[in-house]
Amino acid sequence: MANSQHESELAVSVVITAYNEGTEVKSTIESVLANTRLPTEVIVVDDGSTDGCCHDLPGERTRVLRHAERIGVAASRNEATRAAQGDVFVYLDGHQRVSR
Repeated sequence: MANSQHESELAVSVVITAYNEGTEVKSTIESVLANTRLPTEVIVVDDGSTDGCCHDLPGERTRVLRHAERIGVAASRNEATRAAQGDVFVYLDGHQRVSR
């Protein structure tokens, strides 16, 4: 590893992309926040959803990037990566869960 930081000091950014995922996004974030090591930040990219799936999300470390129109998963992840502050990135879809 080129970075001399110890693993516990690495900032972790979780990027979640979503398009009309209903309540799944909230459940995905809750699964992330239930782990023993919390991420530095959770970035949710609302890729033009019309179902309100990215409103009222849990976590003080959670922020949402919104698109008025759909741009796709790859472009959404790229945008979030540029906005993120982490050393390590975890990419999830809005309907995935993280287990402990």
